[in-house]
Amino acid sequence: MIGGLLITLSLSIFFTFLTNLIYQLLYGKKRIYCYSLIISAILFVSGCFFTISTIAKFEIYNDLPDETFQSKQIILQEKLIEDNFSIPYWYYTKKEDNKLEDGNIEIIIDYYPDFIKGIQNNTTNENGKQYLHIKKNYENISKQTRKKIYHMIIDELKEYHFYEYSVLNDLRITVKANHNTIEKIK
Repeated sequence: MIGGLLITLSLSIFFTFLTNLIYQLLYGKKRIYCYSLIISAILFVSGCFFTISTIAKFEIYNDLPDETFQSKQIILQEKLIEDNFSIPYWYYTKKEDNKLEDGNIEIIIDYYPDFIKGIQNNTTNENGKQYLHIKKNYENISKQTRKKIYHMIIDELKEYHFYEYSVLNDLRITVKANHNTIEKIK
């Protein structure tokens, strides 16, 4: 905060000096004093140091603060029909569970219902591969939820913490299968 104020003040003084310099060169014959230029440079450097020290205090986390929003879980049971099973989704975790029979796949999807209103899934078979398509249904976020996020972010920034709030719109997918079946999941 102080760093930004000092940088703004220094830029203001610098542009005032620059305007005065151009005016004096075009119309005046007075001497040009560089005191304001030196003061501007000192304020700018000080503001940069304050800003860097403030940014260095921040701790960045790749998840959300504990118990901010309740997540919901859906468990899907799929049967391996083709030789390969693909989930066209960027990130998912595979876990080996030998309690499941050959060809049975359990897919656990965690999401935040305040941001994702529902999930649709369907399985298609194409060219000897089996695909699981997952689609997120969005609706407008309620005013209460937006207010809660706003206050949560402000409170965390006051404590110099920054969390990965984009996780609220993501699906966390865990795929479980036995040793033989998990190798066929791509």
